[in-house]
Amino acid sequence: AATQLFTTDWVVRYMIDNSLGRYWIERNPKSKLSEKLQYLVKSCNGEIQFVDEKISPQELTVFDPCMGSGHILVYAFDVLMEIYKESGYAERDAAQLIVKNNIFGLDIDNRANQLAYFAVMMKARSYDRRFLDRDIEPNVSAIVETNGISKFAFEGITNNKSQNRIGEYLINVYKDAKEIGSLISVDMNDYTAFIEYLNNCTLAGQMSIESDHWLNEIKPSMRKVARQAWIMSKRFSVVCTNPPYMNKLEGNLKNFVIEEFKPYSGDLFSVFVYRNFEFCKINGYSAFMTPFVWMFIKSYEKLRDYIIK
Repeated sequence: AATQLFTTDWVVRYMIDNSLGRYWIERNPKSKLSEKLQYLVKSCNGEIQFVDEKISPQELTVFDPCMGSGHILVYAFDVLMEIYKESGYAERDAAQLIVKNNIFGLDIDNRANQLAYFAVMMKARSYDRRFLDRDIEPNVSAIVETNGISKFAFEGITNNKSQNRIGEYLINVYKDAKEIGSLISVDMNDYTAFIEYLNNCTLAGQMSIESDHWLNEIKPSMRKVARQAWIMSKRFSVVCTNPPYMNKLEGNLKNFVIEEFKPYSGDLFSVFVYRNFEFCKINGYSAFMTPFVWMFIKSYEKLRDYIIK
C-alpha cells in the first residue's frame, strides 16, 4: 500500500510556514519569526490575526503521519529552532528539546523511517555536535503490526490485569497495521505507564521455550507498538503531510477504508485529509499537499462539507 512521492522543497516550506510558523506568530505578536519565513502568507495589510493564548516552545507539536524520509520534519526543525532562539534558548539546548518534545512522525515503510530517523538525528547534530552521545531517541517510527502475536498475557510474567487489557487492546487494534498505517484510531490510554510495565515484566518461575519467546520477541515488539500508540493517541498543534494518493484500494486497506471512512473513500489522500483533522488540537492547523480535485468533483462533496463545517 506504499506510495512514495517526495515533496518539493518550496512546498514543504509553504506548508510549514503557514501552519507551524503561523501558529506561533498568532500567539506571539511581537515575534520576528515572520521575517524569516519566505512563504508565509499575510493579509493585504500585512497583519496576522492575534490569538490570546500563551504557549511555550515545548508545547508546539508537529506531526507528519506519512513522513517518508522526513523532509517536512527536518524543515519544521529549523523553524522550531528559530522559535526557541527568540525565546532565549541556546541552540544546543533547543536541539535536544525539539527532538524530545516537538516533532513526531510515522510511516509504514521501514526504509523511509530509517532515512527520517537519520535526517532528524543529523539535523540535531548540526546544532549540537555532541547530540549523538546524549541517548535521545527521536519520536519517529515505522509502524509495527501485531499479526504474529495471538495474545498478550503470559502466566508468570504479566501480573497486572488492567495493563494486560491495554496489551490485548493494542494487539487487536494493530492487526494489519503495515497496510492501514496511521489511519488507525487509537484510544487514549496511559501508554507511558504501559511501557514501564513492560520493562518490569520478568519471569517469576522456570524458563521455558514459550517464556523465552515472550521475553525476547513479544515484549520488544509490544514496546514498539505502545510507543506508536502513544504518538497516535496524541493531539498536535500542527499536522503537516504529503499523504499517499491511491484510488484503487485492495485487500485489508480497502476493507478498512470502506468500513471506517466510506464517505471519503474516493481516494486515499481524501481519507487522510479527513482522518488527520482528528490528530489536530482545537485551533490547530492541518497542512497538506494533495491533488486539487477534491475542491470540485462530486465524489469529494462530503469531504468539502466536512472541511467547511
